[in-house]
Amino acid sequence: MDVVCMQTNVAALRNCLSTLPTTYEKAYQITFDRILKQPDTMVDLAKRVLDWVLHAKRPLTMPELQYAIAISPDGCNRIDTKSPESPNLIISSCLGIISFSKVDGRVSILHSTARQFLESNEQQLSERPLYDIARRCLTYLAFNELSSGPCKSVDELQKRLIQMPFLAYCARAWGQHVRQF
Repeated sequence: MDVVCMQTNVAALRNCLSTLPTTYEKAYQITFDRILKQPDTMVDLAKRVLDWVLHAKRPLTMPELQYAIAISPDGCNRIDTKSPESPNLIISSCLGIISFSKVDGRVSILHSTARQFLESNEQQLSERPLYDIARRCLTYLAFNELSSGPCKSVDELQKRLIQMPFLAYCARAWGQHVRQF
């Protein structure tokens, strides 16, 4: 739609409309090609976001997704709270394939046809997405913030869950991710 909106006169608009894709598959392929033509840092971000949104066991909240994609695969044992990407950057890197619901705060794939397209083209996202996701969940569960052991009160647990927004997801889903690869 950006291409249509950028037309400056009626003739250009008619020409543009006559060349629009006629199937979802073609439209998603054009969008996916545009994602891959972004600067390398944006391509990397979009691929990580799409891997998580495609393979998460449930729709992730924006803070969960921010921390999921910020986990370093190099075995770092903590996450800098200033390192998560901004929500606007996360959404814009995927060029409309994902959406953010302001109602429930969840990030999801825009439409079931987009999910089908991504599933059939997931080899272009990453080599081993299930392995990478399982590894990142386990890395998060091994962070220094958890080295003090179990929480001794409900208040302490609530503080930990606020401090570590991706903890509840990892604690519940890591085993499912590990079993998949």
